Amino acid sequence: MVTTQLGEFSQVLTGKPVPVIILAAILVVFVGLPLYWLRLKLERGLIRAIRSARGRRQSKTPGVRKRLSLAARQLKRLFVRFGAWRRKRRSASLSSMT
Repeated sequence: MVTTQLGEFSQVLTGKPVPVIILAAILVVFVGLPLYWLRLKLERGLIRAIRSARGRRQSKTPGVRKRLSLAARQLKRLFVRFGAWRRKRRSASLSSMT
């Protein structure tokens, strides 16, 4: 008699938590894992967007620097040519004086 009462008591104790545990496992599989996957995808997309924006921002500055350095080289060429022209003119004027 004690054994049957103990058996019934153990069935009552395990009868309620077991369906709750099974339901929780099903919810984890069908709701938790897709939400986890979605979070990972969103994080990766956000990181990719931030990196591409940073890359676009950084790629703009070398273009400006390149254009500035091109302008500086052109100015240098102009000054070199002007200097050569000036030296030529000065030497021509000096030779005409003699």
